[in-house]
Amino acid sequence: MIKTGSIFREWLPGWAIKAGLIFCILPAMLLLGLYNSNSTYTASYLGIEPEDMQFTMSLTYGTLIATMLIEQRFARFFAARNYLIGINLLTIVVLFASAFVKNMTMFVVLRMIDGFIMALPGGVMIQLLFTRFPSKFGRVIVYSFFYCVLLCSPAIINFLVGFTLDQWDWRYMIYGAIGVQIIGLAIIILLFNNKRLERKLPLYQVDFAGYIILVALLVAGTYVLVYGEKRYWLNAWDIRLGITIFIIFSGLFITRQKTSKRPLFNLDILKSANLRSGLLLFIILYIGRATLNVCHATMVQVWHWEQLYLAKIQWINAAGSATGVIIAATLLIRKFPVKYIFAASFGIMAIYLYWFRFLFKLEVGIGEIALPYYLQGLSVGLIFTPLIMFILAQAPSHLAIFGSRAGASTRFWATSLGFCLIHNAQVFLQRSHYISLSRNITATNPLAEERLSTLTATFISKGYSSGAAGQLAYKQLDASIRTQSFLLGNMEIFTWLAIVFIIFMILILLNKHLQQTYNLFRNRVFGY
Repeated sequence: MIKTGSIFREWLPGWAIKAGLIFCILPAMLLLGLYNSNSTYTASYLGIEPEDMQFTMSLTYGTLIATMLIEQRFARFFAARNYLIGINLLTIVVLFASAFVKNMTMFVVLRMIDGFIMALPGGVMIQLLFTRFPSKFGRVIVYSFFYCVLLCSPAIINFLVGFTLDQWDWRYMIYGAIGVQIIGLAIIILLFNNKRLERKLPLYQVDFAGYIILVALLVAGTYVLVYGEKRYWLNAWDIRLGITIFIIFSGLFITRQKTSKRPLFNLDILKSANLRSGLLLFIILYIGRATLNVCHATMVQVWHWEQLYLAKIQWINAAGSATGVIIAATLLIRKFPVKYIFAASFGIMAIYLYWFRFLFKLEVGIGEIALPYYLQGLSVGLIFTPLIMFILAQAPSHLAIFGSRAGASTRFWATSLGFCLIHNAQVFLQRSHYISLSRNITATNPLAEERLSTLTATFISKGYSSGAAGQLAYKQLDASIRTQSFLLGNMEIFTWLAIVFIIFMILILLNKHLQQTYNLFRNRVFGY
């Protein structure tokens, strides 16, 4: 049990402690999306491909997940004040180094260090926030705030990044993040004294070997999911090597956890069928959430919306997420049946998917996409806090911490899996539609001939020779076919996913055990 009465300076009022804790937890949450917020710019700055940016982001997230399994030991070894000061100083050093790195290898190393650092303060800060909201609804309030910020962070970061790049250079974005860390450092020094949270535990008991094995299998698995399609899967030696490493190290990790006296992850937590159901819902949710990247790609590639304009539009989605989190918190406090919250979220996601299916066309205005774009955020915000609390409900009290770790690990794999499935589906469908449409570009097709003649005449009128005009006409027609193939593929993806979400919504409504499980958790935590 955390003893918080003595770790804060006694002369500080309660509201100041709450505000300080909230401010100090925000940077770590926002930094997770700092580099991925403008992946195209960052990729061009480093001279890498967009897939490389996704890989580095996944590495950061994977290292963060692995570090979550050991961060409690670090928090118990150091006094809270020194622990948090050290984290802030390390973050400042890594951010400063990131501002001057142009080498991909060094960038990857720094991103993994980022993931390690960002995982360290989370557990301590959330537990401290729980103690500042002692009511029976304190956990709902803290979780709702935490996930509201997490879901809205892409919009916040994108807006700040867009403004920074419009006014200054990319490095000023890093300098701004360093400034926020310095302010957080000052607040930590002001809030905390040198007393400890709990009894000191030695670090030699930490299973560092298990941690290294876990990081290795996360890296290998992420590499396969991100680069598999581009490298033609098993035809590439590095993909075969990645799969081999993943299988071997997964076996080693499972064996080690089953035989260790102090496992990083207690596999007994997965014996609960309801917990596995909750994790499955997270995977489906994140696959649906990955479609947002398809929307953003369409906005940039087809509708040609500028980065700053796109950053402003993302506030619509963020508003939906915030609304969903607030509604979910209100419903939980009012004891609303949790399975209906899940069903409503999946139903809203299905509406967004099917609605957006009809928006994949060459010209679209903001008024047409605003409501379905808002509904996507509403769906995710509505389910996040209830689903986390549902997963925690499955764990016995002595395994509760492993319930949260299972949820976080599932979100990591679901993020990578969602990217892999959507990306591969896009490539396959776009290629299929391109081949199908290209077959119609023949000399016997009057519409194709008319289009080519019109384009050729347009280029000739601009001063090109007939030969050059013909080549340019073919290139422009080919670009048009590729765009149409891209849009048709997106339409298929959104249609099938809408059907999947409707099916899961029905299954949720027919399930009789979801509400019973949540009632058990509600009685344990809220006492009613």
